[in-house]
Amino acid sequence: MIAGMTLDWSRLKHAYGSASDLPRLFDEIGDPEPADVVWEELWASLYRQGSVYEAGLPPCPF
Repeated sequence: MIAGMTLDWSRLKHAYGSASDLPRLFDEIGDPEPADVVWEELWASLYRQGSVYEAGLPPCPF
């Protein structure tokens, strides 16, 4: 589980600022109800208007 990683997400940035919200989004991806909304929020945070953010690299192996 990626949210359990020992990574200080708050030190990384995404399109909207601190990446401290990413572990919550990773955990919510498995829930079928809000999955589309969560994927959209996650994608917009990591890749926005052609820009890739530093918080996008750590989750790549997962």
